[in-house]
Amino acid sequence: MKKILNLALAIVLVLSLAACGSSSGTAVSPTTAPDPAAPAATSPPAAGPVKKLVAAHVLDQTHPVHQGFVEMDRLLKELSGGAMALDIFPSSALGDEEPTLEAMKMGGTIDLSAPSAAPVSIYAKQFLVCDFPYSFLNYDQVWKFYDGEFGEYLYKQLEGSGIKGLAWWDNGFRNLTTTNKPINSLADLKGMKIRTMSSPVHMASMNALGAAATPVPFGELYSALQQGVAEGQENPVANILGNKFYEVQKYLMMSRHFFDPSPLLISQKTWDSLTPEQQGWVKEAAVKAGEYMRQVSIDEEAEKLAQLEKEGMTVIPFSEEQLKAFQEATKDVYKGFINDVGQDCIDLYMKCIEEVKQ
Repeated sequence: MKKILNLALAIVLVLSLAACGSSSGTAVSPTTAPDPAAPAATSPPAAGPVKKLVAAHVLDQTHPVHQGFVEMDRLLKELSGGAMALDIFPSSALGDEEPTLEAMKMGGTIDLSAPSAAPVSIYAKQFLVCDFPYSFLNYDQVWKFYDGEFGEYLYKQLEGSGIKGLAWWDNGFRNLTTTNKPINSLADLKGMKIRTMSSPVHMASMNALGAAATPVPFGELYSALQQGVAEGQENPVANILGNKFYEVQKYLMMSRHFFDPSPLLISQKTWDSLTPEQQGWVKEAAVKAGEYMRQVSIDEEAEKLAQLEKEGMTVIPFSEEQLKAFQEATKDVYKGFINDVGQDCIDLYMKCIEEVKQ
């Protein structure tokens, strides 16, 4: 009940902000103050009210996803001559990923988000393949895959769902952390309660590694680790640092078992309400901001690992032999989801994976 009341209050807040933005053009996002160094606008300055889109996500303000939204806001202002902008709500301020997507589907409160792929599978089962373990060796393979045929195929599956894909953003490769013991082998992981997202693929993969998958909402994860509900968890490096999991986790294993894309999504009702010119601005800003945040994600990982070590975490690299053992243990996980996503989806996935590895 408390969560429902909090979400209701958040929605009221968004409605009031949106009303201010659409009526007077004076509402300013708490995290997106105008950049005085931004380039000159490419469209004539706005003469009327500013159309503001509400962007919500679960990550902290240091995360590349948030930085992507800040850059998208800057670009949108530039492209529209100040006629369009974003109000950005980070750190689950408007709810976790699932209720955020539901609000986008309904329309009227939240316009944009960049969740993990797992909750999007509620609207298109084919998004489950985004969570298949050990699909990619590096970022070059990742972006060839998502910027190519398969990324387009996934967004096509969202037609009629109430949400629309704009671009592919980056949440990074996911790694294991534990509270009180390092993981050097599959035997070390056996029986441990490891928090996962409520992704059936993540849970099946963690169970295949011998752990006991324990789904916990992201907003409750810190307290779950603190209270011993889970003995470990898995997340990208930026999430581990930005949410201070180092305060309740001692060891970080660089297992890189999943790549976690962040599909940048817009409410279909919002999209349909825009003029063709406005749609063009939003699409261009989304793609360019995605390119920007992808590079931020890559550039900052080593720095954030060093910061985690400074905060007291022990970072354990995985050898090629260790990675192969984890990969072998999870190699058949995808077979349990063929009926969910369809054989055609699996065939296209396999084809595209092979192509990006050539």
